[in-house]
Amino acid sequence: MGSIVTETTYDTQLDQNHLAGPIVHVVGAGEFGGAEAQILALLTELQRRRVNLVVVTYYEGTFAQRVKAIGIPLYTLRTRTPWGDFYQLLTICRTVRAGLLHTHGVRASLAGRFAGRLAGVPVVTTVHSDLYYDYASPAKRIVFMGFEAMTRRLSLRVIAVSEALSRTLLERGYRRERLVVIRNALDVTAADAEIARVREAPLRLRCQLRVPDHAYVVICVARLHAVKRQDVLIEAAALLPAVNDRPVHLVLVGDGTEADGLKRLAQDGPSADRVHFLGARGDVFALLAEADVFALPSQMEGLPIAPLEAMLCGLPVVASRVGGLPEIVVEGESATGALVAPGDVHAFAQAMRSILAEDERRIAMGQRAEQRVRSHFALAQMVDITAELYENTEKAAKKM
Repeated sequence: MGSIVTETTYDTQLDQNHLAGPIVHVVGAGEFGGAEAQILALLTELQRRRVNLVVVTYYEGTFAQRVKAIGIPLYTLRTRTPWGDFYQLLTICRTVRAGLLHTHGVRASLAGRFAGRLAGVPVVTTVHSDLYYDYASPAKRIVFMGFEAMTRRLSLRVIAVSEALSRTLLERGYRRERLVVIRNALDVTAADAEIARVREAPLRLRCQLRVPDHAYVVICVARLHAVKRQDVLIEAAALLPAVNDRPVHLVLVGDGTEADGLKRLAQDGPSADRVHFLGARGDVFALLAEADVFALPSQMEGLPIAPLEAMLCGLPVVASRVGGLPEIVVEGESATGALVAPGDVHAFAQAMRSILAEDERRIAMGQRAEQRVRSHFALAQMVDITAELYENTEKAAKKM
């Protein structure tokens, strides 16, 4: 069994307000996607409020590096077995005298729930997505969903990141009294500063991609994962060579297991010269600032962050009518975009065509989209609710 490695060698004791010990966030994912960005935003704001935090990760990747960069004590587990995960996490809880565990991801939740029970520490679990769609392998899906179902009662509170995901969890057997919806949100202040910076020094994306200045750019920022269904956008782009005699180009930002297959699909189709793969990027706002429409064709979502970032940049959103996306995108008279059936290539092509065809309407949609993010998805409100949940969870644990 590997040893526990503490990534930070210093100890930062912050005012704790209510909890007896630090809040230990256990994060299972190895990649840096929307869920990890959301967790990092939460941690950053909690730290600013002088909440005592510790983070436990399974990998020394981008997320771990960013946690260290903001000065939160970090532990990385060196084990690769469920028993090792549990044992090392239990040791960490006892070492730091944890006041509460907050787990993210099924692997972190399985270890965290048992460690919390043995350490006498209440556990809060955030469910960021529908576990059914997280595993391409049916065997893995059955195993992890089974273990998750057996251990969910050990989480005193379960956070769903959207109303839609909450309904799914209730259908799967979660107890209503333990379930709370706290929608994902965006640090608008930090985003505004970044948007202002990139607009002062534009990326000139069209020039870099050798795209005509008058071309429309449809952008998708998402992991290249089967559940994201970028293949739908590539096929829709083939049906949409131009709008109002202006060529339509598709820009895909992200990396993942589907990258090779998606590139082959694009290269073999009629839109090969109009589909651009940029890989994982750290300058997303710079890219969004030069696009015209944001598109997300996912098969399932919790409540993704990328559309919120796009909307803050003034982009209308074309997305699948799944998960929390209908809670983000408004249709009708005050539309901020359009929602279509998942997997419907023709519907995506038509929705993009409709929005691109009228510049004035598209710009108005984008303006309403920006205001919706500011009024409904600001980070401060989400952190207020989360901090209150921590306090109430500890109180509830003491009564049990």
